Amino acid sequence: MLALISLSPALASQANDSLASPTAIERETARAGMGDKALAIYRKALKDGAAPALLVDALMELGRKREGADIGLIARHVSSLDPHVSTAAVDALKGYGRAGLKAVQALDAATIDAQTRRQALDLLLLDHVKNCCRRDFSVNPLRLDYTARLDELYSVDLPLDDLLMKLLRDALPDIRQDIEGTRYYYYYGYQPVREQPFVEYGALAVAALARRRPESLEREMSELARVSNEDRGWYGYGNQRAPVTLELAAFFARRGQTALVDKLINDMQSMLRWQEGRYAVPFHLQLAALQSSALGEHSAALDRINAALKSVGLEPDQGVGYAHYLRARILLHLQEEGEALHALEDAMEASNSPPVLVMVDNAFDKLRTERRFRDVQRFCELREKLLPPQSRPWRKGEPEPEPEPEPEQPEPVEDDD
Repeated sequence: MLALISLSPALASQANDSLASPTAIERETARAGMGDKALAIYRKALKDGAAPALLVDALMELGRKREGADIGLIARHVSSLDPHVSTAAVDALKGYGRAGLKAVQALDAATIDAQTRRQALDLLLLDHVKNCCRRDFSVNPLRLDYTARLDELYSVDLPLDDLLMKLLRDALPDIRQDIEGTRYYYYYGYQPVREQPFVEYGALAVAALARRRPESLEREMSELARVSNEDRGWYGYGNQRAPVTLELAAFFARRGQTALVDKLINDMQSMLRWQEGRYAVPFHLQLAALQSSALGEHSAALDRINAALKSVGLEPDQGVGYAHYLRARILLHLQEEGEALHALEDAMEASNSPPVLVMVDNAFDKLRTERRFRDVQRFCELREKLLPPQSRPWRKGEPEPEPEPEPEQPEPVEDDD
């Protein structure tokens, strides 16, 4: 409030009127002219109430600053009846990540009412789950299981499993269509909704329930395991499958129900007649991952990867990098440690974006004392710095990403005239 005290009452009233102008360019001009003094007006507006335009600007600005003391002011507007204000409040809170969740939990009744607090927590928890799933999809596209895979997801002190199950229930129509091979709008680039469907990135939710509540997951999704393997005649890109569907198929196969995974493998195999060379590698990789992790057919998976790699050239390719990575994992399972280390080195050299998952993947623990493995790890540490935060493996104790700095304004050019 010191900034407001430094203004005379007349100037403070004029500044407030400028910031509350119905014209966006006038509000932005006033904010730029006041600098940090505008923050005091924004905080007062959020505390006492103001016109929606001023509240939205205030929420956006405080959301960019991400100061912990402002979370209470932001959270109370999540339940605003004005959709622009509530959306701005939600977006501002999301920027705080896990720290925002903890801060909203700590807010007392004098700061925020119970209903709004619950609404804010639900929205932040949902955003946390989606961000964790997207990171897993980015870092771990083959849905490989490792001990620390769920660490980020369960790094918050709130119950999650019911929310994960709800997200899967809501995605059931998409999953059914995906199993049938009729989700062509996705494969040909048409999206009927603005937000990416959960079925396309939410495999981590299935993996979490498979590890923590396998009986409930099997009971809730049992209808999906009973499928017909009839050939519908769908070929081409329409037989690619979404990550949630593939994760569910692997889960049922490990529970002794292989009908779904057999159907997906047959369907995906049929589209390989349309692919060759490096374009076929991603599909062979998904098939090899299912063969190895779901069916335990490690030698067959290894043969598939080796055959696919023979058809590609030397040009760097991310799919080839993950092919060598999966080879390394399978070779370790087959007790071929020397060959596995060589395959891991090939994975680092095959792409400009090497699989940095190796930094947290406990499958390679037995190699971590090897000098060559430590070289691989140092290389990944260097490459990781070039990646955006959501494409890096999460590790315990990792701080929240710092807000991006405001772009520097160019110095005004004086006119010599």
